[in-house]
Amino acid sequence: MLKRDWMFATLILVVLLMTGSANIFRIDHTGDPIIRESVNDCKPEGLTKQHSISTLHSPLIIESNSEFETNGWLGEGTEENPYRMEGIKIVNESVVVSISNTDAYFIIRDSNLTFTGLRGSCVSFDNVMNGAIENCTIVSSFKGIEMNNSQTCKVLSNIIGPCVALGIHLSSSSHMLVSHNEIMDITYRGTYVGSYDACIALYRTDDTTISENIVGNAPHIISIAYSDRVEILSNNISNPTMYDALLTVSTNECVIRDNIITSSARGMNLNHDSSCLIENNTVTVYDVWAIMVRGGYDFVVKGNNVSGNLRGYDFQGLNKFVVTNNIVHHSEFGLILNDYFIDSEVSNNTAYACDFGFFIQGSIPNATLVGCTAYNNDRGFYIQSASECGFYGCIAYENNIGFELAHSGQFELIGNIAYNNTLYGISIWNGCFNNTLYHNSIFNNGVRDNGVTNTWDDGIDQGNFWDDYSGVGYYDVPGTAGSQDRYPGIYPSSYPMPVMLDAQTVMYEYSTTGNTITWQVLSVGVPDYFEVYQEDVLIASEVWDGIDVVYPVDGLEMGLHNFTLIVFDWFGNSGISFGKVNVTEFTGSTVTTTTITTTNTTTNGTIFDISLITMIISISSGSVIVIVVIVIFVKQRP
Repeated sequence: MLKRDWMFATLILVVLLMTGSANIFRIDHTGDPIIRESVNDCKPEGLTKQHSISTLHSPLIIESNSEFETNGWLGEGTEENPYRMEGIKIVNESVVVSISNTDAYFIIRDSNLTFTGLRGSCVSFDNVMNGAIENCTIVSSFKGIEMNNSQTCKVLSNIIGPCVALGIHLSSSSHMLVSHNEIMDITYRGTYVGSYDACIALYRTDDTTISENIVGNAPHIISIAYSDRVEILSNNISNPTMYDALLTVSTNECVIRDNIITSSARGMNLNHDSSCLIENNTVTVYDVWAIMVRGGYDFVVKGNNVSGNLRGYDFQGLNKFVVTNNIVHHSEFGLILNDYFIDSEVSNNTAYACDFGFFIQGSIPNATLVGCTAYNNDRGFYIQSASECGFYGCIAYENNIGFELAHSGQFELIGNIAYNNTLYGISIWNGCFNNTLYHNSIFNNGVRDNGVTNTWDDGIDQGNFWDDYSGVGYYDVPGTAGSQDRYPGIYPSSYPMPVMLDAQTVMYEYSTTGNTITWQVLSVGVPDYFEVYQEDVLIASEVWDGIDVVYPVDGLEMGLHNFTLIVFDWFGNSGISFGKVNVTEFTGSTVTTTTITTTNTTTNGTIFDISLITMIISISSGSVIVIVVIVIFVKQRP
């Protein structure tokens, strides 16, 4: 009886395993079992190693939805179960893959595709919706992938190149995704043809995302023309061999964010675009420019870091621009504003280790330049032949010359700080006229005014602050102009102390992380450093850049903790602010462990011996745990 019961249990196990395995494997058209991955994952984590494929396949030519099935493609053409062609190798000089006039869902993946003809594309989509190319190796003697008049197609995790002319070309299309591809070695054809000769080129293609690709070694790397709402995100862009790492022409509402660009030629070249955002890009260029914007409208350029070039940021003929919180260093010209930079704001940018930190040239009416910092440059702020604008609240220190005006008129320097510059804090050349300077703080450097009719006060009661003013009478400004400050002040005693707000009380649960306390800055002159105390014990002393102080407070014991912040400016003035951190008991969810005790109960002379058999089966793209409980009835021996 016992042997029969165990045989019955074994039969149950075999049936369950056979049932489960039907969901684990499917057989593709080659007869080989393969484990399926989800075709709906539009952003794979990275490139998959290509498998060696030795058997050649005939070219794939599809001209309607019905031909997917008649050509032996697996699937149903739905988003959940697309038609699939996988694991094939095609080498051809005329057609490799050509798909047109379809809207069924399909995917080509895990394949090696090579085009050897004189002109044409390795993969061609025309009037296609819902197609995808994933994890393929594509080599072409002309274009790699070309998609025309298509929508909602995806190019994911492919290795493309070498090619001639183009790696990926999208034209007159929309809602496309190009992501996680490696596209390298695109050859120049010998004539300049605009957006061609690039790793990725878009022409009149809207609502498209280009993200997390590795692209390089082409005349252009990425080229976007006459396209709207394109997102270029988190790409690694390198080594344009002749022209630009990123070229745009007449785009609208595009976003260029979080890209890393390394180039021996040119970085971004943006022309006649509108309503675009350039944010948090890192650009290292060893020739010409890092970011050039010409003839644009309604732009925001913020949080970028560029270096190593002739021109860092070069803005020409722009209207309604915001340029803020950018950094430039180790360039000949850091940030350039050229003619007709109109109704725009340049604020809180930093330039260091440049020949010219900020270079202003020509008429830039109604432009506001506020809160910028230049240090360790030859010229911090250089104004040449400029008018109708000014610098406000900017800081220049440890340059050869802080602020320099050359052949400029009707320019304003108001509320700036110039200190510790080697030659001059402010220098005005011959030929400068009708410029206005007041409420500036000038110390530990010289000043000269060799222009004419420049005014060093507001004409009412505000002049400048000088470290060598005696406190009596007017201040005679050095230079041939014979200028005077009629309302001078003594620096630094006349400069206000730093002002901070007390921090709001921080409350967090014990053992949690990511907690900080924040003190808000209301005003400061030249920031120097800050100190943080906990219960009157110094726990930090750091260089201070004048912005709000955010300090980490993780790892405290439960209870109320008192913090004190003291900030110092360059002159020894200080401001003090307080804050509290309350650490409470941890109330997060916990894991409850339940112990089950099994008791053998005797009923009618039979023992119910319960055995638990656990099987873990991997099914499809997820992991499903199936627990099978088999109850074995064992006859009790007398």
